[in-house]
Amino acid sequence: MKYLNLKSFLMSFVLLLVGVAPVAQAYVLTGEIHFTGGAQTTIGGVVTPTSDFLNADGLHFLGANVAYFPAPTGDFASVVAGSTATFHDFSFTSLPTLLWEAGGFNFTLNKLNAIERSSTSLTLKGGGLIDKVGGGYATEGDWVLTGNSSTGAVALSFSSHTVPEPAALALMGLGLVGLGMAGRRRSRCSA
Repeated sequence: MKYLNLKSFLMSFVLLLVGVAPVAQAYVLTGEIHFTGGAQTTIGGVVTPTSDFLNADGLHFLGANVAYFPAPTGDFASVVAGSTATFHDFSFTSLPTLLWEAGGFNFTLNKLNAIERSSTSLTLKGGGLIDKVGGGYATEGDWVLTGNSSTGAVALSFSSHTVPEPAALALMGLGLVGLGMAGRRRSRCSA
């Protein structure tokens, strides 16, 4: 009797998984996109006339374009090199924030992992979610910004990385449960 209850439970679980798997399996964005542009530093939300990297607590963007080299790759390959990108001003301490939009994609910066600065240079490294307009494609991504005060220009780059899909993990778990059940059944038959 216990065997029949377990069997009907497993069958129900498999049917549920098959019904949910197409919904749970989101498309994962891949590739890399780079930007070039200019920005000014901010202190307390006020734009500074010169690049004050040592005291800066935010950035005010002057404009950015999708870089020609290296060209966008993966899912970003549809973004035209040289096209305009929109970068939103942000404070280093007010996260999450929508950071950039370009070619039907956007990136929300959730955390700053590192701020490296000197009197002449600034490097920010962070992570967040990149998504396609319309949603449903949210993929974890890394973001790196480098700037040099000698030219006043800030060069920007972004790259994304993938994460395991929930449906694949669920199927692997179901397989392990099945192997465990088969082993248990064999040990009962041997005894």
